[in-house]
Amino acid sequence: MVVNASNTGKDYAWLVANTGNYDVTVENCSDEYSQIAIQGPEAEKDMKGIFGLDLANLAFYTFGNFIILGHKVLVSRTGYTGEDGFEIYGDHIAIAEIWNSLDRAGIVPCGLGARDTLRFEASYRYTVMK
Repeated sequence: MVVNASNTGKDYAWLVANTGNYDVTVENCSDEYSQIAIQGPEAEKDMKGIFGLDLANLAFYTFGNFIILGHKVLVSRTGYTGEDGFEIYGDHIAIAEIWNSLDRAGIVPCGLGARDTLRFEASYRYTVMK
């Protein structure tokens, strides 16, 4: 489960409080992982060109385990921004190296405002948290 970083504590507490009688263990591993999103119409081509990953068969809302720059990572294709794209999850060192490779390849980072604009254009629902 991936949650907004500012909500990690609150979401974790809610999950733990709602385990009920289920035989389940909830563990917060947030401090062990980082994530980077490669989004947009060129994302698939960029992932292949920069990292040699052919992700054409990675269907929407699925994930797989891959090796990028010698690191084991999980790559998902949720397009959570409203664009097609991929999310890469790995340890902090892996994600830092991936970030640097993207930068060297000329991939331009964007902020949350750009992401929110894409989500708005895709008619994704927003919930105001109090």
